Amino acid sequence: MGATCAAELVARLRILSGRPKDAAHLLGAVDRLRASAFDGTYRAAQFRAPARRHSDHALRDALPAPELTRAYEEGARRGLNALAHDTL
Repeated sequence: MGATCAAELVARLRILSGRPKDAAHLLGAVDRLRASAFDGTYRAAQFRAPARRHSDHALRDALPAPELTRAYEEGARRGLNALAHDTL
């Protein structure tokens, strides 16, 4: 859970710094990790859900739907570990 929360915060920073595609990669990887760690009934904690909702809205405003979908999928395919290595 810590890694996913941290990645969502970094994604928010990426959006604010004008890097929405990088943010979408991170959020796609977060979703993939959560899906693999929890069953389909998992729901985000109340304190975290508003932050993610803001990021999702900002990404929809910043990227066309097809590009956003591709970026999420690429992030999910690559995973958090690979994305972390790319930024170091």
